[in-house]
Amino acid sequence: MQDHHALRLEGEDLARRLSLTPQLPASDPLAPALDDELLGLRAAAEGPAFDRVYVAKERTTHQTIIDFAERARRSTP
Repeated sequence: MQDHHALRLEGEDLARRLSLTPQLPASDPLAPALDDELLGLRAAAEGPAFDRVYVAKERTTHQTIIDFAERARRSTP
């Protein structure tokens, strides 16, 4: 969580320095994975059960992002 928070702050600082307003693309290819994660977290019980769902969903979401980045890398000349 600490690494995620630090990365988010770095991104916000960079956007501020460059006067950018980050926006997701209209047809964000990662949106379904993120939506699935949020639905799973909302349905999870509190405590250890929530933690298990959170870690499982985060692993899936991160793998989706890695796969997307790899496809983009391979398709970029």
